[in-house]
Amino acid sequence: MKAGPDRRYTAEFRDSAVKQVTEGGRAIAAVARSLEMSGKSLANWVYRARKGQEPVKRAPARPASELEVELSRLSNRLACQAE
Repeated sequence: MKAGPDRRYTAEFRDSAVKQVTEGGRAIAAVARSLEMSGKSLANWVYRARKGQEPVKRAPARPASELEVELSRLSNRLACQAE
């Protein structure tokens, strides 16, 4: 992932982040901090997920490679274990 305002997230990353809040019972701010992302973005994703909508209106810029998906999954797993 790149830092900055044009940061793009994979669908798997968004789903995992939202699940940490909705199913894991973690606070949005804590999850956002552990994933080094904007709390506002995560709050929007959670809000839309609770309404049964897609996390974002636009499609991702490009499909994630299997390596990026695995890296995202492992990063999220480590973040959950750290707290």
